[in-house]
Amino acid sequence: MELSQRPRIPLAWWCVAALVAFAWHAGQTVRPPGCEVTVVAFTDGTGEPLPVDGMDVTWEDLDEQAYQDMVASGQCAPPAPRWQHWLG
Repeated sequence: MELSQRPRIPLAWWCVAALVAFAWHAGQTVRPPGCEVTVVAFTDGTGEPLPVDGMDVTWEDLDEQAYQDMVASGQCAPPAPRWQHWLG
């Protein structure tokens, strides 16, 4: 009898771990799927954007700033948990 119950314990732990991973993934904050952001910048010889106001920036920084500007102007919805986008 003890041998038949041993495989259930690891299976139960795997199920709990899968449920936790799914809940974590579903709860991540993401941008709305219909909001497209385009960024244009002058670049150096390596393709990296030139500094803005004397500060180094990355494409991700420029993308996030453009998205925040679109949210502030009402053109895009603010980020929301991923599960809300699944519901439509």
